[in-house]
Amino acid sequence: MRRPVTRSHLTRAAALLAVLLLLTSCGLGKKSTAGSFDYTGTWRGSLTDETTGAGTFMTTLQQVDFAVTGTWHSVMGSDAARQDGGALSGQLFVGKDSDLLEVTLSPAVAGRCSYKLTLSRTQETISGSYAPVGTGAECGDLTRGTVQVGKQ
Repeated sequence: MRRPVTRSHLTRAAALLAVLLLLTSCGLGKKSTAGSFDYTGTWRGSLTDETTGAGTFMTTLQQVDFAVTGTWHSVMGSDAARQDGGALSGQLFVGKDSDLLEVTLSPAVAGRCSYKLTLSRTQETISGSYAPVGTGAECGDLTRGTVQVGKQ
């Protein structure tokens, strides 16, 4: 047996519709966007360390709204023994004229030092500086440097 529609049912339905319209008009019902540039993909380029000189750097990024995750790999010079890699995570800050990307590189080998990168984007190139995170023995002899990579 079908129930009749009462005035309280109509009032509840109208209130729900009003809330949905309000959320949509405020932008809360929409998926947020993190600027017009998509950082997802593979990036390759160079790094320069204050102590050990030039090397290569590659990262694969995944972007979801303002969060960035992925993997990284570096090789200093042409010496395969001087390589490192692991996971990364960070945050995207979208500005009016440019974006800022702050990420932490966590090495795959336990006990090694993490790095903090501060990067900015110009078209399809991101560049900036890195420094070791922490002051413990694992970071004692590590230095600072710069990174510049292009989207592949």
